[in-house]
Amino acid sequence: MKRKLLLIFARLKKNYTTDYMAKELGITRKQYSSIENGHTVNVKEDLKLVISKLLDIDKSLLDIDEGNIIISGTKDNGFQIADYKNAQNQMTIQLLMKQIEMQQNIIQKQQEQIQDLTSHVEKNNTFQ
Repeated sequence: MKRKLLLIFARLKKNYTTDYMAKELGITRKQYSSIENGHTVNVKEDLKLVISKLLDIDKSLLDIDEGNIIISGTKDNGFQIADYKNAQNQMTIQLLMKQIEMQQNIIQKQQEQIQDLTSHVEKNNTFQ
């Protein structure tokens, strides 16, 4: 679970797809997904090195076991070990904040459309 969240978080932070990662690693998407999801336990050292470079994470973080800690991002794109629930909450909060921001943008556009329609109606006194 820990490696899975680390890899997914780091990959999404870079806006990389699993297809892109697989291509860069010279493996299939299914093989990369297996690594990312933790189904492939013993990842070859050369793949770990390329993954760590692509995602800007320390190679040793790919050897993390499935304990009760997880890796979370820091503002300087580095990674640090943090409490699992804390990191999970941070990710949830970040996702919620992004959704709120998107909704605010939608509302702002709708308000602008309403203002435009109102101005048009007031100006022409009709709907056209």
